[in-house]
Amino acid sequence: MSLRAAAPIVALLASIVGGAFASGDRGAAPIPGAPVVVAAPVSADSEGCMKCHEGIEDMHPGFPLSCVECHGGDGDAREKVRAHVQPAAPVLTNERVLPENHDPAYLRFVNPMDLRVAERVCGDCHGELIDHLMVSLHGTTAAHLSDGFFETGLQDDRDSRYAVFPVSAPRGVEGSTIERLLQPPKFDASDEQGDLASHFPDLVRKECMQCHLWSQGRALRGRVGFDGEYRGAGCAACHVPYREDGLSESADRAAKRVEPGHPRAHTMLTAPPTETCTTCHYGDASIGLHFRGLSQLPPGAPGGPEIPGTTDSLLHRAFFVNDPEVTPPDVHHASGLHCVDCHTLEGVMGDGRLLSKMEEATHISCEACHGSIEERATMRTERGTRLKHLFERDGEVWMRSKVTGEEHRIKQAVNVIDIGHEDYNPEAQLAMTSAHGNVACYTCHGGWNVNFLGFHFYRNEALSQLDLLSGQRTPGRVTTQEKVFTTWKSFYAGLDERGRVAPYLTGFSTMGTVDDAEGKRILDQEFPVTSNGLSGLTMIHHQLHSTRPTARSCAECHRASETWGMGSNNFQLGRQVVVAADRRGLEVVGFDRENPQQSAPLGRFVLPDIVDMELATDPLHGHVQHVYVSEGKRGIHAIDLRDPRSPRRTDFHMTVSPRGLALAGTHLWVADGVGGVKVFDVSEPGELELVAALPTIDAHDIEIRWPYAYVADGPGGLIVVDVRLPVKPRVIGGLALDGGGAGAVDLDVMFQFSRPMVDEEGQPSDERTPARRLVAVCDEEAGPILIDATEPAHLELIESARRRPGAAERRRDNAVYHSVVLRSHVDLASPQGGDRTRERDYMYFVEERTQNNGQQDSFLRVVDVTDPESQEQASITPSGGASDLLEIGEWYTPPFLRKYAFIPGEDGVIVNDMTNSAEPVMLGRILGLQEGYVLRAERFPLDKMLDEDGRRLKDVSHPESRWLMRAEIANLLDVEGDVLGTLGPYAQESIAAAASARRLFGHADVDRSGLLVGSEIEKVGGARVDFDGDGRVTLAELARAAEDYKGSAVLESEPIADPEERVSPDGDLSRLLDGIDPFDFERKKDGQLDRKEAERAVFAALDLDGSKRLDLHELSRHPGPLRELRFGDRAGLARFEALDRSGGGSIGPREFTLRDEDWRLLDRDDDGFCQLDPTRFASRRAREVVSRDTEWPSRRRGPRLDLPPGSSVESICEGLDADGDGQLTKRECRRRPLLFAQLDVDRSSIVEPDELERAEAVLLRWGVESGPDDFFTRWDLDGSGRVDEDEVSSVVWTLLERRGRR
Repeated sequence: MSLRAAAPIVALLASIVGGAFASGDRGAAPIPGAPVVVAAPVSADSEGCMKCHEGIEDMHPGFPLSCVECHGGDGDAREKVRAHVQPAAPVLTNERVLPENHDPAYLRFVNPMDLRVAERVCGDCHGELIDHLMVSLHGTTAAHLSDGFFETGLQDDRDSRYAVFPVSAPRGVEGSTIERLLQPPKFDASDEQGDLASHFPDLVRKECMQCHLWSQGRALRGRVGFDGEYRGAGCAACHVPYREDGLSESADRAAKRVEPGHPRAHTMLTAPPTETCTTCHYGDASIGLHFRGLSQLPPGAPGGPEIPGTTDSLLHRAFFVNDPEVTPPDVHHASGLHCVDCHTLEGVMGDGRLLSKMEEATHISCEACHGSIEERATMRTERGTRLKHLFERDGEVWMRSKVTGEEHRIKQAVNVIDIGHEDYNPEAQLAMTSAHGNVACYTCHGGWNVNFLGFHFYRNEALSQLDLLSGQRTPGRVTTQEKVFTTWKSFYAGLDERGRVAPYLTGFSTMGTVDDAEGKRILDQEFPVTSNGLSGLTMIHHQLHSTRPTARSCAECHRASETWGMGSNNFQLGRQVVVAADRRGLEVVGFDRENPQQSAPLGRFVLPDIVDMELATDPLHGHVQHVYVSEGKRGIHAIDLRDPRSPRRTDFHMTVSPRGLALAGTHLWVADGVGGVKVFDVSEPGELELVAALPTIDAHDIEIRWPYAYVADGPGGLIVVDVRLPVKPRVIGGLALDGGGAGAVDLDVMFQFSRPMVDEEGQPSDERTPARRLVAVCDEEAGPILIDATEPAHLELIESARRRPGAAERRRDNAVYHSVVLRSHVDLASPQGGDRTRERDYMYFVEERTQNNGQQDSFLRVVDVTDPESQEQASITPSGGASDLLEIGEWYTPPFLRKYAFIPGEDGVIVNDMTNSAEPVMLGRILGLQEGYVLRAERFPLDKMLDEDGRRLKDVSHPESRWLMRAEIANLLDVEGDVLGTLGPYAQESIAAAASARRLFGHADVDRSGLLVGSEIEKVGGARVDFDGDGRVTLAELARAAEDYKGSAVLESEPIADPEERVSPDGDLSRLLDGIDPFDFERKKDGQLDRKEAERAVFAALDLDGSKRLDLHELSRHPGPLRELRFGDRAGLARFEALDRSGGGSIGPREFTLRDEDWRLLDRDDDGFCQLDPTRFASRRAREVVSRDTEWPSRRRGPRLDLPPGSSVESICEGLDADGDGQLTKRECRRRPLLFAQLDVDRSSIVEPDELERAEAVLLRWGVESGPDDFFTRWDLDGSGRVDEDEVSSVVWTLLERRGRR
């Protein structure tokens, strides 16, 4: 019998299979290349079928087949129940992947193209194709699964191990890259639940098993709203077309036309159009979206007809970016070509080999059609197969579309660089040389790509979900597809499996959060780690499928280390800890990313005058390990924060005037004021070894973008330093700014990659925006100034066409500027319509104004610098009183990414939500922090694959692929600007201030102190260059003598303070002794210290490492003349040698004496003793308080209360009021006697409600400055000796639990 007779059953099959065919008008558009539809004639053995299915189309007109031959059943029967094959078991209506041997007779009846029955139905004619398909990547989906198992450390090799069903490599077929594949393992509850890897299999089995040919995906028949996803299973997935909305247009009288999930008609295609391919290929950074000029929207971004730049209707249950200025379509798609016009039969349906990776299955290359710079196209695949739809005519190569039959002329690469050919392109000729012979064509011609850096999955064990392979509902509901960062403008490249330079995008790259059945958080945004001990948040090479005629600019590879995976200032995910500095020191804060103002200060490390901090985080999770701190006019501290409850100093090194810090690999770079730039080797974590110094005028801040450091050099402006050899930094360029005041005090750096452009009609053009290295320098008086530093030795000021805030011309008579930050940000469109969802580059800076009444107010300004030559202010937000610094960070609060700005100042740490750049929201200030100097957040850089030392930080999931090594990157970055076209013929070098004096200074500064003293001065001309006569010569003085620099920079010596001021809360003795507990030195336990005891206490305050010896660095922190030890001059050294009576190079307790003037300030009543805190003395002795004031200096400005920050009357009573009467007795506080003494102000032996209210008011006024410094005293409210879960917030408890510090 003929297929015409069998056609009715085939129609029924196709209607049940369900699937997706995406067309442009909700499904009604004609199918490109569709066959002529003819009605199926009635044959003898299908007369019964035709009684119901009259008018059905002929599915297989090329060869006579009957209905029963395809579907089985009884073609002679007149009753439906006899004609149709009945299921052996109830038909499932969920998404389960049916077993391989599931009810074959019924599956054949439903879909003869189902892979479970295709061999017996179609094998006689298509047996080899079916065999190939069964082991193809479309049949196994192996390549989709392997990355995740490797990245989470579940397998130690990069090959695929898992498939939908077990399969072995065919015998007798050469070239398979793996021997066998197994089904993914189930979640094992006996595994370590605190390990992300143990939860990953559950994600795979519940969310990752539908995208293959063994099922029809999620768009089951009858499901509404899955437009663009309706498709068949098996061979029907590609060869049976569906409307976008899944509705039938069949002439079959029995067809259901209002129920989605049915084929468009009872027809088959040999060459599926792009719309069929994209029923599956539409996820994440999918090639199916790129090719059509579409992109997924960031979470929360609206779409629809009211939102410009998005699709007008839902597709795949979502709206998409459809903006030619952001996502122009691939030139091949725009020309009318389809996916199968490039991808071959063997590449799609397999060639008989069992393969592991997608690149192994791809047969086609750009060269097959376009040739190379040396020869024309061979018109063959890389495996030698002749491409029959390519042909030559009149000396040109042509392609005939497999789908439409249209003919397209194919340009040849050799002609593009042939000056005599009509296709000649002079710009292409410069780039298409043998030097780029190892670069994939789509590396330069990939017009754009969306990159989702970081994915997040959530597993909730209180709920259950269908295991798609077993068909059972098991504990653990998994949600995925939660994207963290979204970018369309970033660009990354590395080496593919063939060693060619190719674009890189995020791979599986998933972090996870898990809650157990009781709702307790087991994992909180946990990151994967591979078996190699590297981060599993990887990237891997991609063919972007966004080819455009215009290539990227040369600078994007040859001037941006960011391209090669060395990190940027974007895509840094905030973690659980921020470190804040106030007037008393450093506070470690458990950060609440949902409600930042409710973050909890865990404990304090007492240290005065913190100017800047740099966090060293671990490369696997972004958890802080050490913090490096610059203590104003003293030096650099290294503090161990691996236990966030107990900060511990590990080293200190004196410097002249430390300010900004930058950590790059194993080197810490310090902007040391007039002391220049200091370089410390920190390869031993927490240890500081000075290895180099670079003279500067007055270095305020430093940023590293390897291989260069950018220094804000005060009056010296901007200087650029080559840092490839940290032990020998070299200035290569600079630019004076002439802004006035202190000059350049802060800066930030970013690389702006080129972006597509549109023409006047809004259509994709052949032009791109400029790519450039952008530096924002904050001048104290002039404000932020933008500089093009693409060529580091040829810096250029960028002037804005708009003279509004954000431009270099900014200046206010009553304003100063302290800090500037450059970041990219995706602003979401308003749901009400209007603006588009766009990724922009912003400059954030703080403007401090002094009002007529003397009050100082700060404002956070946000300026759009996407086009630096046309800057626009986005917003301005009041941000409290006087402030100096600004920190910008981003945290993921599923499903959204939130951007916060922290402005530490005299009103505490103000937090602004900057997620909407045009409408920032002030959230308040961080709990308990009443004053702020600096804040730094622990962050994980998602786009940093190797550090500045060239060490690998993140793994690569494909064998043979890798990121470039540092030496290879250096070679690329060293290509001359005139070769790249980034320098014009008359470009002039920009010379840094004091350039010639700097070289002389560097040779003379033998001790690398940053100052010339003693014999060093003699080398440069003697006393005549010491203009201020202080016995020390700065670079500014030497440059002035050489007439190389006309400005000045002041070396600030220790001021002579009024004696009474020295023990005030801000006095130098108070600063030194603030972290010392004087009761530790009270030998007689009488609440006072004699002079010897006080001497030991002062010695301990200086003995930073607890060695019982003071070295030169430690002694340099002593108030008074000894502070000048840090200058390294003869006078200071003489003082040290006079104290070091043993000549051992350090001073012991017996050599140390307390100066008379210092003792007089500690014993102000001249009774021979320094009186200590009477309240604490009384609580210890259980006696009444002696009415004497404490003489021990402290920086505390309010009364001490050993309570957690933010404590209320209710929380205090909850923790201590056992009988619930609203007041506290000594018995109830027996484990907290000191706290009881602090609360019992009237000494009535009862803490009454009004005293509790007073305590609440004190904490509200003074915050952590009133509370204890150490974690346990601060948070152990009930005095049990441990901090229990109910005594801290869930944020803090999760933080401590995950770091093993409960």
